[in-house]
Amino acid sequence: MPVCQHCNTEWTSQQTFKKIFTFKRSLTCPECDATQYLSRRSRNHMSILAMIPLVIGLPLVGLSLPASIIISIQLAAFAAILAWMPTIYTLTSEEEAMW
Repeated sequence: MPVCQHCNTEWTSQQTFKKIFTFKRSLTCPECDATQYLSRRSRNHMSILAMIPLVIGLPLVGLSLPASIIISIQLAAFAAILAWMPTIYTLTSEEEAMW
């Protein structure tokens, strides 16, 4: 779970999960209201994880599996990734360049 760089408070999984769906560049600590940013490493990992369900679907289509099976496998992969994403969040006090 992410830890605020200002007050060293560890965010709960529920707080982190809510922050996943905000598309702001900065995040606000729920305890001290300090502005925090996702680390470059976290952003890179999350962008790779977001592509996994799509990459899984391509070979399944090539195997001529029924659409219902492909969609169910992709939804399961998406749910697993959403459950895992809060654990890879790391925060910084300053915004880092993507590259």
